[in-house]
Amino acid sequence: MLGIVLLILKIIGLLLLGILGLFFVLVLLVLFVPIPYHVWVKGDSGKLEELSYRVKIFGIQVFPKKERKKRRGKQKRREKPPEIPQAETEGTTGTEQEPENGQQPAGPQTQGTLQAEPQTETAEQEAQNKGKKRLKSSKRKEKNAAGRDIRGMLEQFHAEFTDEGNRRALRHLLSEIRYLLRHFGPRRVRADLSFSLGDPANTGYATAALSICPFSYGKHCRIIPDFETEQLYLRGWMDVRGHVRTIHVLIVGLRLLLDRDIRKIIGKILKKR
Repeated sequence: MLGIVLLILKIIGLLLLGILGLFFVLVLLVLFVPIPYHVWVKGDSGKLEELSYRVKIFGIQVFPKKERKKRRGKQKRREKPPEIPQAETEGTTGTEQEPENGQQPAGPQTQGTLQAEPQTETAEQEAQNKGKKRLKSSKRKEKNAAGRDIRGMLEQFHAEFTDEGNRRALRHLLSEIRYLLRHFGPRRVRADLSFSLGDPANTGYATAALSICPFSYGKHCRIIPDFETEQLYLRGWMDVRGHVRTIHVLIVGLRLLLDRDIRKIIGKILKKR
């Protein structure tokens, strides 16, 4: 009897160990296995609205989804053009008859109304002037209140920015963002693009930003800015491939939570809420 009980306990223990081992393996796979991504962009006509693009994760197209396109196509086929109501050709009835010469009979009542009209007009003008004055005063009060709010926000921002603890937290946050970009950035970029942002100055700014990125100096990457035209366009294709590991996100989160300055900022935000 005791041997049977021990055998059952042994089987249960092995099952629990197997479940824990599977859970541990799944956690390791989620943390350490790279998640590949693939982004494809192509533009033939040059118009940004007509760009074709695909985003794939693990080889599965995530955006745009193919099923939605099919459903939209079916809905467009099912939709029928709205029926235009036919105009009625019959004449209208019940119209009031006007006098032949279009003149109204003059009488004592019309003279009284003519005398009362200037008084009512002056009263209406006074009411309109009072309403305009009230609107102007309310607008001035709103402008003054908005100016005070902006000044208060600027003063608060200046105080928070000049704080040494907040500066240390910002530097730490920027360093962690660089760490993530270094690990999550594209590993292979192939491109053959020509673009213009409509203004030579904006095109120059975009070119300067691209020159910082190391992938723009690759052998298979050719990006040509156009400084002559004033037309917004993007022609060519771009193929971006890389991978992401969730362990890096976990490391960054733990580092940020262990920082005292960042914990203080989080506490201030929670107190305000």
